[in-house]
Amino acid sequence: MASKARAPLDRYDTPPWMVAALLREVPEIGGRTLLDPCCGNSSMAWMMRSRFERIVLNDIDQNIPCESHRDLRVSTHLWTGCDPDWCVTNPPFSLTGRVINQALQYCRVGVALLLRITALEVCAGREIISYDPPQRLIVLPRFRFRAGGNDSATVAWLIWWREKRPISGPPIVLVSRPDAKRLALQCDAAPDGFLLGKEAA
Repeated sequence: MASKARAPLDRYDTPPWMVAALLREVPEIGGRTLLDPCCGNSSMAWMMRSRFERIVLNDIDQNIPCESHRDLRVSTHLWTGCDPDWCVTNPPFSLTGRVINQALQYCRVGVALLLRITALEVCAGREIISYDPPQRLIVLPRFRFRAGGNDSATVAWLIWWREKRPISGPPIVLVSRPDAKRLALQCDAAPDGFLLGKEAA
């Protein structure tokens, strides 16, 4: 029987193909500093390392090797200390509203968050969605993050730019299951990741 227990610290690592889908659809992601405040297995940073001069990694899990282990519920120093151009992360669902608010306040260029599609529901803590909705959505096929688990969910990249401007590409992209499988095969075939640099976009 599938376990109904949540993963410790609500950690569900991001498969590389999901990052590949983001970089394919938003090739302009890049700049001086990338912040991943909930880095987990660091797959996002690994695949975007050639796009940024500096990458700052944080995770509340003390067992994860990263630059800091700050708790986003009680501290904003992480954001003010690194002055990020972009925040790209897959936050715990319980921190969705807090991460959206902090990222939009402190990031200089843009924000891309991998969230359950239900994060678009406006509720207590996520009021910002109603007056500052994401400018692009990349909806991914339903996926089970833990083998044998019951965490199957539809997730999407929610993307904001600090300066509102015409966007390149459609506002909503639906990634099909066959397309996701192709991305996964490409990631598996490339030890260094898929779509690493701007030149590959």
